[in-house]
Amino acid sequence: MRREEIIEYLQVQGLRPEMKADTTKLMISKKLIRCETGDTLLAAIGGDEKKDAQLHSVVDAVHWHLQTKGERGKLRLVLGRRDKRQEMDELLNGIALMLNSLKILLEVQPEVDFVPCSLVIKDFNESHRKWTSFFKNGKESGLPELTIKLSKLVGDESFRWYRNMTGNYWSGRVEGIQICIVRNERQGTLNVGRSREKGDGKAREIFLAVAKGRKGPFDESQSRLQEVADVIREYVNLRAQANEELHKIKRECLLESRILRNVVKLSANEGMLDPVCTEYPFQFPTLWAPQGKARFLDTLMHLGKIPWAVELKEPQGSSPGQDYRHAITQAVLYREFIRRAKELHGWFTHRSLVASQCCAAIAFPKMDSTQNQQELLHHHQEAARAFGVEVIEIEHGWDCAQEVGRLSESE
Repeated sequence: MRREEIIEYLQVQGLRPEMKADTTKLMISKKLIRCETGDTLLAAIGGDEKKDAQLHSVVDAVHWHLQTKGERGKLRLVLGRRDKRQEMDELLNGIALMLNSLKILLEVQPEVDFVPCSLVIKDFNESHRKWTSFFKNGKESGLPELTIKLSKLVGDESFRWYRNMTGNYWSGRVEGIQICIVRNERQGTLNVGRSREKGDGKAREIFLAVAKGRKGPFDESQSRLQEVADVIREYVNLRAQANEELHKIKRECLLESRILRNVVKLSANEGMLDPVCTEYPFQFPTLWAPQGKARFLDTLMHLGKIPWAVELKEPQGSSPGQDYRHAITQAVLYREFIRRAKELHGWFTHRSLVASQCCAAIAFPKMDSTQNQQELLHHHQEAARAFGVEVIEIEHGWDCAQEVGRLSESE
């Protein structure tokens, strides 16, 4: 059922659905249709909405119930059926994982087009992905010689190599922005973004101004490699300075980069989290259903032997209201995949980690002390707690340049 069909159905039943967004307190979009049937709340979302919007309807509906009725009671969650079966399968598996993760005494009845359904969590080990063999091997191969030479010439820790999990190449990034790739031992490409009719964002525009025609293929020749390193070093310098425009864009990438190289610390209730992959990171791939598309975890951390799936948010990249709450959905589904995908557990065991005990958190910069922001934070904490997810606030000043001036000193 589409959105309008759901609304019409509810009205025919004599109900009065709320169809407007709440942007003052609950921070719920108009996509979530809400009404009461006796002592039970009903939340519905049409099959014409995006699949992820339907996935997020679980945490939205639970949040609404928490702020309206509390932790106990009954909730009907109505999903409009999607046209594509594979999308519907992924949606229902994600919903099943979310509801199975509830830690509060709230009885949620899922329905598809107002027909109650029993959800079954599918076995992730039925899936076969091209990155499965990577995890079975237990360890990654080392960096190509070309990447090592380039890193030495750049001479700055904010330029790091990431392993790409969907393509056979290494990604060289400046605080999260990809500036070059190396596909084999001897060849690479220097570029930011893609060439399009209207360009590809501010990061590319700044890169082109820095490169001054020096972008494109490179190899091991000393002169060309030095040229590439010079461009990267200048880009690094611009990225590091708070007064530069390059520092102000792609903020979640910047935050992720600084966490993964231990410049910014994440402190959970039980202690300080550390990155799992310290030498060269990658975005850990997950599935939300056995035949679904790959979903990439922002930061894979650990506390002792326990891995942590952490979803990051940053105010300039998302709304501190609904988007922060939706991060809970992602954190839960990442955690559940890691716990359940037993074929990949050997990779964790190789690192003395217990994948079956994986924890989940969402992390974002500390919210203002104003009443509205603190109330919003409290709502996020309640919703996260309902799904066994921790909320981590990152202290102010995380984005201050840590190494400005180091480039000139090392020259």
